[in-house]
Amino acid sequence: MNFTDPNFIGLVVAVIGVGGFGAFIRDIVDGLLKLRGGMSARETKRKVDIIQQRDEALARADSEADFRGQMTEYAQALRVQLVSLGVPIDSLMPWPQRKEPSPSSKLREQNPN
Repeated sequence: MNFTDPNFIGLVVAVIGVGGFGAFIRDIVDGLLKLRGGMSARETKRKVDIIQQRDEALARADSEADFRGQMTEYAQALRVQLVSLGVPIDSLMPWPQRKEPSPSSKLREQNPN
């Protein structure tokens, strides 16, 4: 084999070039995998988790509101039945009054300091 042969030199250059290009592609793929598994992917997962928690909380709140409405209707029906049976209205328990907490008291409950 003659090391000065143009075919041999072309072959060596081609092998080195392909090897360099392969290393370059490998570095690009490694960089993309690190980028995908890095902060961006964690933040995306966190955002998805927060959205799921919000949706579950909203569904629970809707369910509780529906249940409260049903219980209110049931209590009203019972009150009507008692009045229709002749129970004096004065002897019935008064309707409860709902108290809305002030925003400052909510903040005090969350932050006792």
